[in-house]
This record gives sequence, structure tokens and C-alpha cells, in this order.
Amino acid sequence: MSATRTYAMRLLDGAWPKDIHGHHWINGTGKRLPWQQHSIFAPGVLQRFDLQPDAGGELRWHVRDTHAYDVQAALAHPEVFEDPRAFQVLGGPLLTGLNNSFFLIEDRVFLTADFNRPWEIDPQSMQLASVVGRVREWGGASRLALLSPSVPTSAHPYYDRHDGLLYNYACRVVPRDGTSLAHTERPLRLATWDGHGAVRTWEVPGAGLTQYVHEVGATRNFVLLLESCSFQIEPGIEWLGLPKQAPHLPVSNVYVVRKADLTEENRTRGVPFTKIEIPLEAFHLLADYEDDGRHVDLWLTHGNGLDFLAANTAADVHWKSGQPFARWQLDRFINADYTPVGHYRLDVARGRVAASERIIDVDRLWGAGVWSWDPRPANPADSPLYMSWLGYDGGLVSRRLMDLYGDRPHRVLPPHQVPEGVFPPVLGVIDWRRKDVSQTYVYPAGTTTLANQFIPRRGEAGGWVGVYLLSPKRDVQYWLFDAARIPAGPIARLGHPDLRPERTIHHTWTATAPRRSATYQVAIADDLGDDWRHLPEPFRRVVETGLRCADVG
Repeated sequence: MSATRTYAMRLLDGAWPKDIHGHHWINGTGKRLPWQQHSIFAPGVLQRFDLQPDAGGELRWHVRDTHAYDVQAALAHPEVFEDPRAFQVLGGPLLTGLNNSFFLIEDRVFLTADFNRPWEIDPQSMQLASVVGRVREWGGASRLALLSPSVPTSAHPYYDRHDGLLYNYACRVVPRDGTSLAHTERPLRLATWDGHGAVRTWEVPGAGLTQYVHEVGATRNFVLLLESCSFQIEPGIEWLGLPKQAPHLPVSNVYVVRKADLTEENRTRGVPFTKIEIPLEAFHLLADYEDDGRHVDLWLTHGNGLDFLAANTAADVHWKSGQPFARWQLDRFINADYTPVGHYRLDVARGRVAASERIIDVDRLWGAGVWSWDPRPANPADSPLYMSWLGYDGGLVSRRLMDLYGDRPHRVLPPHQVPEGVFPPVLGVIDWRRKDVSQTYVYPAGTTTLANQFIPRRGEAGGWVGVYLLSPKRDVQYWLFDAARIPAGPIARLGHPDLRPERTIHHTWTATAPRRSATYQVAIADDLGDDWRHLPEPFRRVVETGLRCADVG
């Protein structure tokens, strides 16, 4: 990994509260490797903002590239990856891209992505410490990979504080029928981890996924797995660099497993499940932890018409004018439909949606993005949801995107219609119980925002919402809102002229950032075995470099 870059943030406006504490963490994508055609495949960039001034009175912002051992080896030998055989024997072209989100186990911090295993970091140094679980514990990799075994897991596993378990999933991805460039088959395995021992998995017979599971949720009695939209990596994209061939499913499938069925006996024969179909695609799920043994209440962030792998390229044209996109419009993605936030009551016993309500405001709230909530209650339903709507720009909609998603069966907007104008991003507060938006703040036009994190006030109810954003002048700023007075706007704005814009994806908050004390460790050398020693040069040299990097950390 590279060295940490640290910046002393400058107060641009307002006053910084004296009683704020903790650390705002942000994860996202960094610079693509030479062979990666999509920025969302890139290795990660980790950021940590220390919310309390240091001994010198400075507010410190830290940035570090999260380059795992395999990425370091690839960067040391880029010429080797010009040979297509490198992907056949070493793994790739994705490698370890820890560029998506986080989960926390007490004071331990973990980084995640959708196409590899989680990694624990040292919170103080921000260095990678250990991958979670050996490949064989997850059920094996999808294919031969002597440097970087591909083990898809969820970017949002769920750590259950009541059970003391992390709930996740695993699968071995294969092209449908072994011949499809657009579709995959993913036999489902449910996984748990106690933070110390081996990862344990259960087969879920009959639950054959065709898409990835971006988010896992849990209630007191159930584990919920959301078969998710917007990031379906097709075989043709991964191995041949082809453009997107097929749209994702027009529905959201929620797979429900009873915790009581996760027994040792069922590890050999598999666990039963209930599959519940919800019209409209979705990529985020958050459930009320309390259930009655039959019903589950949850929120979904819908992503209909949103496809990260259909981002604009130089070959794309605007869907209506037919004009090519300007340079600043490339590698950008947008919705081909209105994306609501929905609340659903699932009847698990009957396998159906018992009730549903959606937040739809086509005049203000566009681009449903990410949410955060007060982490102090064990049940997220006991907190408001602080929601980021990313906005919308009709000038970014491509003909290719509309061909894929313009006539979906459950669209909110009429077929093949989207607005031509621009809607700015919005920070809003969703009242979980009333199922409506209780507060909003509309950002200035031209603002780009995503990482809105709730920050609890020490020892008291309430707190703040911290937001990483790009101002209309395209400089990085950090805005702080009083969580009880969102419409009043930010109470403080910070910035630094040398802080480079990063594509952020998800975020979290911790009270402390201590030196890692956990002793859990997975040896990469043990994970990879010894067969790599039979590789011809230069492939063997790449693995040797990777193992040296793994030893150094």
C-alpha cells in the first residue's frame, strides 16, 4: 500500500462544534489498473476524517490507497498482464478491489466489495491487516486463480450485535450453461463468521441466483439476502471487455432464511428458504430488527434504470439528440427511470408482499442513493434515515442505457421517457414510522454529493450529518449539518485546496481509531497453496512478489 496522505482541513464558513467526536470513514474507487475498462473495478481509496482537532488544533483528513498484495504485484509487473494468459492463471482482471463499503465489529473496521472477500484494516494506520476467511472456507473460487482467487461476497454483510455473528453470502459464478456472455448462474451459500474462527457456510438448494447480493440484512428470526441490481458483471464484460449485453432483472428478489435453520446438521443437507419478489429493481436493504416470527418490515433503495456498467463511453450518444458526449460526461452514470425509496411488509409464511408504500417526488427527489442512521440503537428502525438523493442530469442519458432500460415492465415513468432537465442533489430525513420525508435540504446546482454520515453526539440524543461533496467549482468540501435542523443548511464547511476528488461510494462512523488488537490472521501463502511454484516465468515471479507484499502487510 502507498503512504498515507494527510491534510489539515481549513474552515471555509461557520463554526466547528467543540463537542463532536469520532471518525468519518469513506470508501471508494481509485485509479484503474491499465486493463480495467470500468472505474468501479478499480482498487480502493480509503479516507478517514478525524472529527476532533489534534494536539495542534488541526482537523486532519487522511487518504490511503488500499492496494492488497495482488494489486501490488500487478503494479510491480504491469507488462505481465499484457499477456492474456495472466488472467487465465493468476486471476483477474478485477483482482482485490476493496472499493465499496465497511462493516464494524466493535472497534474493528473491515473493507468490502462485491467481487472479493472482506479485509480487516488497522484503524490507526489504515493499512490492510488480514483477509477474512480462507478460500476453502467460503466454498472455493469460481475458477483457477493462483494469485487472486475470486470469491464474491456482499459489499454489505450484516453484523448482528445480538447474535455476535456476521451474516454474509458466497457463490461460485459460472456463465449460464457455460456459453453465455451476458448471464451467470450463482448457486447460493449463506455464510456466518464470529470474528475469530472459521467462516461457516450453508448451501441453499434451489436458490439459484442470476445476480449478485449487494446487501444482506437480518432480523431477530431471519436472514435476508437481496438479489441486487445495477452492478451485474457479465462474463463478456469481465473477460473480453465487451459492452453491457443485457439489463438486470426488472424485480427485486429477497431470499429469506430462518436463523433457526442454520444448524450443524443443515450444513450437510442445506437450508430451506423463501423467495419473495418485489416489483422494481433495488440495491440497498434495511430491515426492522424486531419481527413477529412471520412478517418482516424493510426499506429498499430502488435502482431501476441505474447500471454502473453502462456508464457513458466515447462510443455512446445522447438518447434523444444523438450527439456524442463531451469529455466531462464520460464514465458517468445516471438513471433511465425515477428511482423511489420503498417500504415493504413481507409475509414470510406466504412468500409474498403484504403491504407496500413508496416515496415518490418527481419534482424534487431524484437519484435515491445511500442512507445512514444513528448507530447507537441496536435496531435501525429506532432511528431516522438520513438519505442522500444524488440528483439527475438528463444530458447524461445515453441511447444505450435507454435501449436497455427504457421499456421495463415496472417503470415509474412512462416507457422511453425521462426528463431533459437537471435536478440537484438533496439531503433528506426519512421518518421510519411515518414512512415519509420529514426534512430536506437542496444542494446548490452543480454539487456532487454522496457520503452523508450520521455522527452521534457524545452522551446525548441527536447529532450531526457530515457530507463529503464536490462544490459547483469542483473542489472537495466537507459540510456539517445539525441533524435536527437539516433545512437550515450546513453549520460548518471545510476544505483543502490539495484534497483530490475521489469517487466515493460508502461510509461509516467510529468513536475511536485505535491500533488493531485482534489476533485473527489468514496467511495468504497458506491460502494460495504451492501449485503456483510450477508456473512458468514470468507468472511465477508475479506470485512471488505478491507473497512478499503479503508478508510485509
